[in-house]
Amino acid sequence: MTWWLLLQVAALLAAVVFSYLWYSFTYWKRRGMPYVTMHFPMGIVWDVICQRKSFAEAYEGPYKLSDQPVVGFFELHKPVLMIRDPNLIKEILIREFPSFHDRGLFIDEKVDPLSANLFFLKGARWRDLRAKLTPTFSSGKTRAMLPAVAACGAELCALLRASPGGVAEVQDAAARFTTDVIATCAFGVQGRSLAEPDSEFRRWGRKCFEPSAEVVLRNVLAFVLPAACSLLRVRTTPSGVTGFFRRLVAEAAAPRRSGAVRRADFLQLLVQLEGAAGAPGLTDDEIMAQVFIFFLAGFETSSTAITFCLYELALNGDVQDRLRSEVEATLGAHGGRLTHEAVQSMEYLDMVVSETLRKYPPLAFLNRECTRTYRMPGTSWHVEPGTSVVVSLLGLHRDPAHFPDPLRFDPERFSEQQRGRRPSCVYMPFGEGPRACVGMRFGLMQVKVGLILLLESFVFRPCERTSQPMVFDPKSFFLAPSSGMWLHLTPAK
Repeated sequence: MTWWLLLQVAALLAAVVFSYLWYSFTYWKRRGMPYVTMHFPMGIVWDVICQRKSFAEAYEGPYKLSDQPVVGFFELHKPVLMIRDPNLIKEILIREFPSFHDRGLFIDEKVDPLSANLFFLKGARWRDLRAKLTPTFSSGKTRAMLPAVAACGAELCALLRASPGGVAEVQDAAARFTTDVIATCAFGVQGRSLAEPDSEFRRWGRKCFEPSAEVVLRNVLAFVLPAACSLLRVRTTPSGVTGFFRRLVAEAAAPRRSGAVRRADFLQLLVQLEGAAGAPGLTDDEIMAQVFIFFLAGFETSSTAITFCLYELALNGDVQDRLRSEVEATLGAHGGRLTHEAVQSMEYLDMVVSETLRKYPPLAFLNRECTRTYRMPGTSWHVEPGTSVVVSLLGLHRDPAHFPDPLRFDPERFSEQQRGRRPSCVYMPFGEGPRACVGMRFGLMQVKVGLILLLESFVFRPCERTSQPMVFDPKSFFLAPSSGMWLHLTPAK
C-alpha cells in the first residue's frame, strides 16, 4: 500500500512538472509572437548539454529557422527572444539601452568573487565601474603597451621556427602568445607560456576553458539559470582559479600602492583608480575580478581571432600574398620599425581582420535582460521585465541578406565603399552601444601585431591535418576549432 501511494505521488508530481513545462512552452504562442520550439522540454540547451553544438551554433539555430524581425525560443523552460532585424537591434542595444542595460547573468561575490566583473555586473555598479575603466583602454594606453606585445610576438615567431617538419599547431601557439601578452600587460610580469608550455599562467588559462561536461554545465547554469547558481552556491569559475588571481593581485598590487613599483600595465591603472578625484577606489576583490575578465576575454578571443585568420589566409593564398606585401611595404616605409602608426596605417590588414571577425566572431552572441516593459515599434508586441533577449552574431554575420555568399572569405566586404552600403548593427564583433567591449582597441592591436610579425616571417599553407571544412568545438564557450589548427609554414622570402 505504501509503495502504491508513493507511486501515485510521484506520478502526480511528474504530471505537475510536465504541465508546467508544457505551459511554459506556450509563452510566445500566448503572446501572438513568432517562435520556434526545439527539443521540448530542454529547448536549445539540449544540443549544448549533449555537446552536439557550441553556444554560438545553438543560438544561430533560431536565427536561421525564422525570417521574422524577432523570434521566440526556449532555454529549458525559460522564454528567450531573439532579435533579428538590424533596426530593432539598434533600438535595443543603443536607443532603448535603459530598458536593456543588464545581461541577466550570475553574480554572487561571496560564493564567486570573480563573477563581479565588468562583463557580468548590473545597473549602477556596472555604470560606475565602466566609467572608471574606460580611460584605461584609451588609444594612448594601448599605444604604450605595443612594445610589450611585439616582444611576445617575436617569441611566438621563434617558437614556430622550431616546428618539426614545418607543421605547427597554430591555435596552441596563438594561445600561448596571447597568454604572455596578457601576463605582461595586466601584471607586468613574464608569463613564460611561449618558453614553457606548462607555465603557471598557461596552466590556469587552460583550466578556465578546459573542455569537460562540468564546464558546459557551469556555462549553462550561468546563462540560463543564474538564480539556481545562487541557490545552489555554484561557482562558475573552476576551483583554484580564484586563489591564483587573488595571490597575483595581492603580490603585485602592494608594491604599486607603496610607490616602490610603477609599470605601464593594467593592474597599475586599476590601482591608480583608488581615491582618484575623491571617489572610493576598488577593493582587492574588485581589482581581482577586473583583471580576471581582462585575462579571460583578452587571451581567448584574441588567440581564436589569430587562429581563424591564419586558417583563412592559408586557404586563400592571394589574400595572404597581398597582405604580406602591405606589411613589408609599410614596415619599410617606417624604417623597419613596428610602431603604432605603422599598424594603424595598414588598411588591408584591418579589412582582413574585420572579415575574420565577421566569419568567426569569438563571442558569437549578445545577451541582454529587459528591465522595464518595452513595446516594439509598429507592433502590439511587448517585452516584459525579466525577459532574456539575444542577438546571434553568428547568424547576422553569416546572413546572405547582409553578406552575400557569407561563407566566402572576402576582405573587400570591409573596403570603405562596401562598409557604407550596409546598415548598422549587422556587424558587431565587439558588441554595440554602451556595453560594447571596453577593450576593443587593445584586442585589435594584439591581434594585428601578432599577424604582422607572423606574416613577415612565414608563409602559411594547409596541410593534411588542416580541418576542411571547419568544425567548431561544441565544448567551447567561445567559437573555436574542434581539434586544433594545424598549418604548414615556410620562411617568408
